[in-house]
Amino acid sequence: MANLSIKAPRNMTALMQHMQRLVTTGHHYWTGGRIAMRHILKLIDKYPDFALQADAPARAYRKRTGRASVHLVLHPVVSTNDMDIPWWMLSTGGKLGLTSDINLPGKVHDARTLEGRLWSDDYELMQLEKNYIAGKPKTMTWTWRMTPARFREWQALLIERVKARDIKSVMAVFDLLREMPQFAGVRSQVLRLHFDASRMLVKLGMPGLVPLDLPVMRMQKLWHEDFEV
Repeated sequence: MANLSIKAPRNMTALMQHMQRLVTTGHHYWTGGRIAMRHILKLIDKYPDFALQADAPARAYRKRTGRASVHLVLHPVVSTNDMDIPWWMLSTGGKLGLTSDINLPGKVHDARTLEGRLWSDDYELMQLEKNYIAGKPKTMTWTWRMTPARFREWQALLIERVKARDIKSVMAVFDLLREMPQFAGVRSQVLRLHFDASRMLVKLGMPGLVPLDLPVMRMQKLWHEDFEV
């Protein structure tokens, strides 16, 4: 079996796009934790059944023979060997994966369930219904959104700024929100916050907000060029 290096995503958007792709391709089961940089190879060596460094042909053969595909995903923060970083393992079903009765690195979650959603920092990955088109069947898509708790915090901040009639501060908040990775779920939340803030301003007898121009999400170059194990 050929081996590949384990790489780290370039930034948070690349990390989120990578995990979104994995879950979309059936890697629904996941576990995670934190580890010192210098111990990443030990983590890989501890779970040889997962073939974490397998290349594409090796993974195709594992699938053909009923074995799982398991990926190790590292947080984009890469620094000194002593620094702890978050890590995740994502797995399809099948033998020698996270659903097998073998030595596992932690509690295993199913990203398709409410309690098992995959998360990173202030975001969670979930399935949302695509925009419905009359005459076509409804379809679901995987996307990231702010966690409900984080969304409520932004909501509270905007309510505070709107009640103070501080338009400059309100717009500063939306400047920050525009910098978030604009996955479909995040985008819809930011637009909802904008709509609610504008409506509140009108109720206070002030002009509503101008339409929000959000950046378009584009595919990222995934990998950090200066890091691999």
